[in-house]
Amino acid sequence: MLVVEDDVDIREMLGELLEDEGYDSALAKDGQEALELLSTIPRPCLVLADLVMPVMDGWDLLKALSLDDRFATIPVVVMSGANKNTFPEQTQVLKKPADADILLEIVHGHCCGRRREGSSTGHRDDSFSSEP
Repeated sequence: MLVVEDDVDIREMLGELLEDEGYDSALAKDGQEALELLSTIPRPCLVLADLVMPVMDGWDLLKALSLDDRFATIPVVVMSGANKNTFPEQTQVLKKPADADILLEIVHGHCCGRRREGSSTGHRDDSFSSEP
């Protein structure tokens, strides 16, 4: 799984949550770093991407992924505080701040069978937000 999030605290919390649940995850701070990582890591079962980021935002990342045959079929879930009505119809959106149980349900749906054995199955009640 690839997590693309510019807020270091949220990125690290998401990475820890996914690792605790038994998923291997790579972390990128923006879309450009995500594209560079995709060329060096095993194909992820999912890209979880913020939309508002410096360097290359989530919109440009979505476009770049869709134009590259190597990555066009990787499912992408965007995380945003924006109104869901502003997204293309087929875009799966996780509203920020994201509830951990909802996030994990989405991840399990896309990455079924990609968990390491002996991983945690307990759900957390935290949410991920850059707001205090």
